[in-house]
Amino acid sequence: MPQVVLPPPCRGRQVIAILIALDGTVYAGNNGVSRPQTSCPRAEAGFGRGEGWELCRTLCGQTCHAEEAAIKDAGSNAAGGTLYLIGHDTVCEHCKDQVEAFGIAQVVIVG
Repeated sequence: MPQVVLPPPCRGRQVIAILIALDGTVYAGNNGVSRPQTSCPRAEAGFGRGEGWELCRTLCGQTCHAEEAAIKDAGSNAAGGTLYLIGHDTVCEHCKDQVEAFGIAQVVIVG
């Protein structure tokens, strides 16, 4: 089985999405960053849940959420698949829209 290589994880919350296509192929994504920090800039700034996300993009270089990354990896193979979300307790509205647009049958929040 090929090894999955993910970008360095977010310091604030590490989230992984595993998408299993109907044919059994596994696609993975995380909320990785291109400019890892030693600590979470949002936490250091005192932002609460759902606040300060612009720091993720501008300081850490986060380009997408874990769900988006797995869906992009799967492309059209996402249709009918199941997406498992690990490390978070919700799916944001944008990612919900992506799940629907790509025809993913089920999202399972593992926690």
